[in-house]
Amino acid sequence: MNGDKFSSELRLLLAFALSVVAMLIMQRWMARRLPPPPAKAPTTMTQPVVPAPIESGPAKPRPSASMRSAAKPAPVEVKAATAEQEIVAENTLYRVVFSNRGAVVKSWVLKQYADESGSPLDVVHPAASSQVGFPLRLVLGEAGGVDVAALQKEVNEALFVGPASKKVSIPGTLAFEYAGKSGLAVKKRFRFDESYVVQLETIVTLNGAPLAHSISWQGGFGDKTAFQALEQVQVFRRAPNEVQRLAHKKVSAPKSEVGSFAYAGIEDLYFAAVFLPPPGAVRITEWKDEFEPAPAKPGEKASKQPALGIALGVAGGEGGPDRIGAGAPPAAQSLGLFVGPKDLDALGAVKPPLSELVDFGWFAVIAKPLFLGIKWLYHNVVANYGWAIVIMTIGINMALFPLKLKGMQSAQKMQKAAPEVRSIQDRYKKFKFNDPRKQEMQKEIMAVYKRQGINPLGGCLPMLLQIPFLYAFYKVLSITIEMRHARWLGWIKDLSARDPYYVLPILMAVTMYFLQKMTPTATADPAQQRMMNMMPIMLGGMFVVFPVSSGLMLYWLVGNIIGIGQQWFINRLGAKEAERDAQKRRGRPPR
Repeated sequence: MNGDKFSSELRLLLAFALSVVAMLIMQRWMARRLPPPPAKAPTTMTQPVVPAPIESGPAKPRPSASMRSAAKPAPVEVKAATAEQEIVAENTLYRVVFSNRGAVVKSWVLKQYADESGSPLDVVHPAASSQVGFPLRLVLGEAGGVDVAALQKEVNEALFVGPASKKVSIPGTLAFEYAGKSGLAVKKRFRFDESYVVQLETIVTLNGAPLAHSISWQGGFGDKTAFQALEQVQVFRRAPNEVQRLAHKKVSAPKSEVGSFAYAGIEDLYFAAVFLPPPGAVRITEWKDEFEPAPAKPGEKASKQPALGIALGVAGGEGGPDRIGAGAPPAAQSLGLFVGPKDLDALGAVKPPLSELVDFGWFAVIAKPLFLGIKWLYHNVVANYGWAIVIMTIGINMALFPLKLKGMQSAQKMQKAAPEVRSIQDRYKKFKFNDPRKQEMQKEIMAVYKRQGINPLGGCLPMLLQIPFLYAFYKVLSITIEMRHARWLGWIKDLSARDPYYVLPILMAVTMYFLQKMTPTATADPAQQRMMNMMPIMLGGMFVVFPVSSGLMLYWLVGNIIGIGQQWFINRLGAKEAERDAQKRRGRPPR
């Protein structure tokens, strides 16, 4: 995961943990922190290599018949265009601009989405790509006695012969072809339909012999106007057991690995470009370039920034990290390329399904059903994700109310027993913490709890149950594209972003304070009570400083309002029980 994003999750969890720990200190309980998530085994990489994914080895791609015949060794006839031109492929989902210089992508606009400034979203970063290379450049493999670096420069700067028309009809095909005096011959073909998936076919030969190659995506990816945009970009691959991700801080020199990977690509928080190879072995190479962005002011020199790159090529065959098999390298390759939103419906329609790219985190068993429930409410009840969150929050709090009622009743009993417990603690306070006589104190306190019918953990359970829901809401609101730019009321124009005027964090802190005042405490210690009264202010200040989504603040605020109503009901029940107990002690029949 991205480093800063992960740290923001930890900050949020720390805020929840502080609230729970303070409650437990108030009740003289010792709480254990939530166990950390299971550590994933580190990805095994082969020795660093230059970005040349395919060395040699047989492959079984399925290019068209015309491309197979073109792959046969034949004398190379020079074929190149005389001028650079751009060709556009456009459907209802995207608008892609190709250049015949290198047969690469200059722009890939997702027409149904906008960036943070409201402009059409272009997932290609022009500033970075113009310096380090545009997407769908070729990365060539080694060839004996040949200057591969010179060949790679030639093919990526060559003027390919393209179609006469400057626009591709969809469904349709876009083909590029180049042949140079060096003996290098290349064909690229792109097939488009009405989905987010584009089919790529490539053939590369040198003097008629197959030359290993890969297709790359360089220059970064995604919404470059987003908050901490460069920090959100990472490369990934689907290994047999899991999706493995690498943020830019974990990528430096090119690293290459051969294996069975269902797919691989590059992503930001909400969008992804995914290479979809045929079944079999592939070579994946990942690296990090640096580019110099345009200065914010004229005359200033901007610091260099990272731009991740990934390349994938069909391998076919077995071998070591530098040689794949013993046969000739594959000249022809065929694979798919998905470029689009990380929308569960769109990802699930791809073969193989890409649904795992939406990472719901540690509590996915809660977060994913929670998201599906909010989405159902949006499509069937309210047509507003903010109100869907409100309805879902009410449902969760009603479902947890029986547990909360038991917890509060237990807390009220502990409040009644607090003077007796305090007197026991006073008798043993002269002994050190590790003194064996302290165990006698615990036995006496537990005897009081047993006599009063108190479960020491009864008041803790409802609070602990809230933490998974809070984290699940955090994940839903921060990673699902449906919440991106989703409006609620007036000033809340993006539920996945912070409240621009801090209204929700302030209201959350105020309602939390009143809820805290209404909740019975199990201690009369003034210091602990002051600490609990400060907790809402501390949390409110934390959520003003750190960028927590307004959707999460909405969930917390609505939960506090419901909690105030529930606490009023619980307190009223407790008052009636206290009155009945008093009447029994006076010998009067209860009303």
